[in-house]
Amino acid sequence: MHIFQTKPGQCKVKFKPNTKFDFIDRAAVGDIEAAAFLAEGYLTGKYECEVNHEKARKWATYASNHGSELAAKVLEELNK
Repeated sequence: MHIFQTKPGQCKVKFKPNTKFDFIDRAAVGDIEAAAFLAEGYLTGKYECEVNHEKARKWATYASNHGSELAAKVLEELNK
C-alpha cells in the first residue's frame, strides 16, 4: 500500500480557503498568486502563517521571478 498516491494539487484533504495550507497546496502546482500570498503571510503572520523571513524570502523570490508584484513588494520589505 502506498501512503502518498496523489500528485501535488490533487490532495483529497480540503483546506480552509485562503490559509497557509491552502496556499501551500496551490503553490505546489504553480499558482503564483498563492506563492505570493504565502510570502506575505510568512512576512506578516497573515493567513495563519507563522512569521518566518526565510520562508517569506523563498516564496517571494519564486513568485517575483514569475511576475508577482506582491512578491516583489515582500522582497523589498525583507531587504530593508
